[in-house]
Amino acid sequence: MSDELARAVGAKSATIQIGDKECTVRPLSIRELLEIERECIKSYRREFLTTFSENMDLLPKEVRDKVMIEKMNEAGRWDVDDLPKKYIYDARKINLTPELKAWLISNYGAMAEDEEVAKRLVVSSMNQMELSEQEYKELAGTIPTKLEVGYANWWITEDKEGQVVFIWMAIKHNNITKDKLLEAISENPSLLYEISSEVHMVSASKLGN
Repeated sequence: MSDELARAVGAKSATIQIGDKECTVRPLSIRELLEIERECIKSYRREFLTTFSENMDLLPKEVRDKVMIEKMNEAGRWDVDDLPKKYIYDARKINLTPELKAWLISNYGAMAEDEEVAKRLVVSSMNQMELSEQEYKELAGTIPTKLEVGYANWWITEDKEGQVVFIWMAIKHNNITKDKLLEAISENPSLLYEISSEVHMVSASKLGN
């Protein structure tokens, strides 16, 4: 298990509302963190092989099957350390000026009133290209800071699939299914950011992302 993902183990607790069910959030066990890593690898492997297969027409017909089998075997041997590094915006360095706060409230409403939630919303907005780096600079007066992190750490903080897996792992002891979680997020997309912020406050991630 990578050191970065291991830092998701925390000692705090929180309560969140999902639909009509109140759920407690608990720190993740080593076993659950390893399961998250396996899900992360599966996700990256699937994306890699899908992209590769979609471009097979660039290869001569006679070698396509052989090359595809080789790539499948290669991907099957990957562990989390074989995945590429990613860059993320450092939520700790977000400069919450009145102008940036006003932009957040106009786009996300009252949930942006909380400072920690607001910083994560800024990061998420830039990741989703809803807020460009130039727009951030104009609103915040600074250039956003980026950090290099392991793929698994990026996946659980910045990728929606990874966020859902991470959140569900922290609340599934409430007998809530992943489908129920996805249903609640589908009905209220901003819920993903609210719940994610609660889970990450419990997880005490080193980067604050």
